[in-house]
Amino acid sequence: MKQTIYALCFCMIATVTNAQSASLQQLFTDYYSIKNALVKDDANTASTSADKLLNDTKSLDVKTLNKDEQTAFNSVKDKIVYNADHISEVNDIDHQREHFEALSNAMSTLVQSASLSKPVYIDYCPMKKAYWLSNEKQIENPYYGKQMPDCGSVSKTIMPANEHSMQMNGKMDMNGSMSMKNSMPVNTMSHDMNLNSSAAPSPLKRTAGEVKPTGNKIVYNLYINDTTVNYTGKAVHAIAINGQIPGPTLTFTEGDTAVIHVHNLMHMSTSIHWHGILIPNQYDGVPGLDDYPIAPHKTFTVIFPVRQNGTYWYHSHTMTQEQIGLTGSIVIHKKDQPEINEEVLVLNDWTNTKPGEIWRLLKRETDWFEIQKNSVQSYGEAIAKNHFADKVKQEWIRMPAMDISDVKYNAFLLNGHVKPDTANNYKSGDSIKLRIINASA
Repeated sequence: MKQTIYALCFCMIATVTNAQSASLQQLFTDYYSIKNALVKDDANTASTSADKLLNDTKSLDVKTLNKDEQTAFNSVKDKIVYNADHISEVNDIDHQREHFEALSNAMSTLVQSASLSKPVYIDYCPMKKAYWLSNEKQIENPYYGKQMPDCGSVSKTIMPANEHSMQMNGKMDMNGSMSMKNSMPVNTMSHDMNLNSSAAPSPLKRTAGEVKPTGNKIVYNLYINDTTVNYTGKAVHAIAINGQIPGPTLTFTEGDTAVIHVHNLMHMSTSIHWHGILIPNQYDGVPGLDDYPIAPHKTFTVIFPVRQNGTYWYHSHTMTQEQIGLTGSIVIHKKDQPEINEEVLVLNDWTNTKPGEIWRLLKRETDWFEIQKNSVQSYGEAIAKNHFADKVKQEWIRMPAMDISDVKYNAFLLNGHVKPDTANNYKSGDSIKLRIINASA
């Protein structure tokens, strides 16, 4: 009888132990196992590790998480389950890597709200134009495995809460971007890019008064440099921020203190105007009005309290730099805003003609762009259509025939792409907030 009781007790204890929920850290451990398997081109181990991540995600008790972790986990749980399930169900490594990219995006949202004990590195692959997480600083590419094991760079480092910096290194390829949306910063954050310049820009001293910090201190480093783009089959000069066009999305929460280091790596002056932002006058970024340009190879630091929320953008106010890529987006979340699905859409028009040449042609009032668009008007056509008086009036006020759209553009871009990537993890019935910015000329 005693043996039976002992056996029942043992079974009950074993059952309770097996039913214990997984921890948040266990999810990251499972994820790293998938990543390491893909690095080794090991589809079987990736499948097994993904199955474990699937089960651990389903069994995780959200009550063991803090408020920020709960919010982040609930916002990405379905995406983790969906992509882990797809990785586990097949041994096709290409299919696994496709879902690993989406899984990495979900885990990136989660890690930014997690209570960390060790640094987490967010790495970027310029060939795949995709990110992944790593617990090691050494680059081991899961998208190409043994074919290109060291392709990529550390784009961001998330430090534990008791650390004081979150560094961003390496070089992004054109159009590389990753949405770090929907995450309240638990760790002190610094977004930095090292574009391997031969010499670090020297600080540019200002006499402006200091801004008293409020809330979380969110630090960004923006590196402005010349680049070459090819949107239409022709390589032309452009200006990129942190190696991408448009520049990275700067994300804040109302009440934060923004610290933005603008590094001019070019051989010409530049500036950044923070469009729509309530900001101390000395940081507004309009040279000649309330500021002066950032000289070549100099750094200017902008500090301001975030006193609003909404969707904004930043762009150059120097020469015609805005027209060749020097733009970016700003997202400011409300305090205590619940997690939602959201996407930032930046619209740009693009011409391969140098902006200065466009300005010259417009000033000369030539018909060059009308000829390109096949929209030239003549007096003969106006008379034939009984619009002679309108044509005379138009000429009298010196208004070109296509004054509303008087430039022929070679391409129209969405987030820096002619053909945007439409892949996403949304499903029918999801609500998505679109933050649309018209950065066109």
